Amino acid sequence: MDSSGANLASLAVKTSGTYSVTAKDTNGCVSKPQSTVVTIIKPMLYITPAYTSNQRNWLCSADKDSTKLQIYSGPNFKAETYSWTRNGAEISKSSAPIYVKDAAEYTLEISNSNGCKAKSPLVKTEVFPSPKANAGPGATLTGSEVYDLKKLNVTTASGGTPGYTYYWDTFPGTQSYSEANPTFAPFTNNTNVILTLVDSKNCVSRDTAYVQVNSCKIRTSIRAANNLTYVCSGNTLTLLGSVTDTLGAVKYSWREGNTVVGTGKNVSISKAGSYYLSVEDSKGCMSTSNIQVITLKDSPKPVITGDTSYCKGGGALLTVVVTGGQPSYRYKWELGSAPVTGGTSRQYNASAPGSYYVTVTDTLGCYTRSTVKVITEKGADLVSNITPATSLQVMEPDSVILNAPSGLNYNYLWRKDNANVTGANGARLVLKGSRSSGSYVVIVSRDGCSVPSQSVMVRIEAPTAVEPTSPQIAVLVAPNPARNRAVVSVTLPQASSAQIQLYNLMGQPLVSQGSSDVSKDHRFELDLSSLSSGLFIWKVQAGHQSQQGRLIKNDE
Repeated sequence: MDSSGANLASLAVKTSGTYSVTAKDTNGCVSKPQSTVVTIIKPMLYITPAYTSNQRNWLCSADKDSTKLQIYSGPNFKAETYSWTRNGAEISKSSAPIYVKDAAEYTLEISNSNGCKAKSPLVKTEVFPSPKANAGPGATLTGSEVYDLKKLNVTTASGGTPGYTYYWDTFPGTQSYSEANPTFAPFTNNTNVILTLVDSKNCVSRDTAYVQVNSCKIRTSIRAANNLTYVCSGNTLTLLGSVTDTLGAVKYSWREGNTVVGTGKNVSISKAGSYYLSVEDSKGCMSTSNIQVITLKDSPKPVITGDTSYCKGGGALLTVVVTGGQPSYRYKWELGSAPVTGGTSRQYNASAPGSYYVTVTDTLGCYTRSTVKVITEKGADLVSNITPATSLQVMEPDSVILNAPSGLNYNYLWRKDNANVTGANGARLVLKGSRSSGSYVVIVSRDGCSVPSQSVMVRIEAPTAVEPTSPQIAVLVAPNPARNRAVVSVTLPQASSAQIQLYNLMGQPLVSQGSSDVSKDHRFELDLSSLSSGLFIWKVQAGHQSQQGRLIKNDE
């Protein structure tokens, strides 16, 4: 009999416990109780996927590893048979966990020799598409060039299940970004740009771009023009830049200390300091030059002294006074901006009106241009010439009249044979008598300026000898003795033509003149300049009448 009052020879139990049984025969005899302990084993079984990521319970299409289905069973049950099913079909009898890669429904059933069985709950595996990471095409960079994925228009994430999480890194390097299209810079070495892409299902993709870095070779140096180490006060000095191995256009930055003083290839400076040049080419390659130390030297300081005006035909003497600089000096005179002939000494005679400058250069090459010295010309409208109102050669008692030009506030000084003519201070000069013969000049002056005229020769002659003549022909020779010229006046008793001849003592004709005019009076001028000193015979012929006489030529 069991504890439930069962009176059968056998008893099926479902719970664990201690069971006892007694037997009673037909005679009513009862046996001693016999007991036994019954343990009911209830198998417990389930399978669990062991995913490679602890952040998801599914597979990704790009996963390289399978998912392990692990077996968990209850205690006190030793399975002897295993049966794995995939989508209801048996796939394995292995007692070991199985590895799966696809999406399916899996179960495991186990049993032992006692006929005990256990079946796991159904396990469903899911597979989601993996994203595709794109770190870009890579690049070859130089200097400050950047790897700009936005500028390259790179789609860095595709596929999978949006939205994406980006993990950018560099190796070597420490650049990290989390945006979709970052910009990487600067680079000093060849670098791997690494993108780890995670989609919303925690599926992961990785890609690497290679950035090759070419080192910069740009170099720069500077020197001063003519290799000088100083700048002259008031002047400028050009510093020359030299750049090699550039890539594209170059930007220049000249500095004195931290102050930018120029942005061209060369720079002009005017003060002392320590100068250097920084350059950058189109690739961002940079170089800094040597330092050029420039000192300041004192330049000469010229001042022009002297007259500020001169009279026409004269000049103003200009002198430059120089202080400072390093003697000796070189001079360059200029009228306006044009150098003047001979203007290379300390003094210059300015004979033209205008603005004068002088540039003084010392032994160091330092130079200064003076301030302007304006020179004016006075008496530019003064005119001096002699206009004869009569013939310059007359016989007494005739006179010679000389006229000078008239003008406002003109003053006159007449000179004869380089001596002043007493009382001759007007614009007209009347000369009488043979003693007035000579060389005349008139000097016209105003405001301290004077202009001399060209000289004119005046000759007033008086008769010195009269040859006896016949009553029919009267002849007057003057002067006699004569120098270069003699005038012969002939008066005839009746109108007729006439001629004169001059002979030497040998009777050879030397000079001959004739007058075809039918007149009582004739005048002959004999040119004696080609004759030597001596005694000559003249002869006048008028029709059938003639007259002769003597003429003395004396060159003294």
